[in-house]
Amino acid sequence: MVRHIGLIEQLNNLMIKLKEKMFYYRDLYQEIIDFFYLVCFNNPIVQGYLLKELNFFVDMINQRIETGILISEVIKCNLGDSDT
Repeated sequence: MVRHIGLIEQLNNLMIKLKEKMFYYRDLYQEIIDFFYLVCFNNPIVQGYLLKELNFFVDMINQRIETGILISEVIKCNLGDSDT
C-alpha cells in the first residue's frame, strides 16, 4: 500500500530537496530512514524499489545518519544467491 500511494518516492524526494540542509534536519532524516527500514524489512519488492537510491543512503552515513541497517536490508534480496 505504501508503495502504491507513492509515499516512498515522496519521502525520498523530500530528503533529496533538503540535502543541502541535512545537518539541520538530521532527526527528520533519521525518522524517514527508520520508516524505510520498517517498510522494506523482509519485503523484496520494496527492497528492490529502494535499491536505486542506495548511493544516496550510503552518502548519508557521512552526515551521521544511521543508514546501515537500511542498506543491509535493501541489498539483502537484491544481491542474489548465485551459490544456491
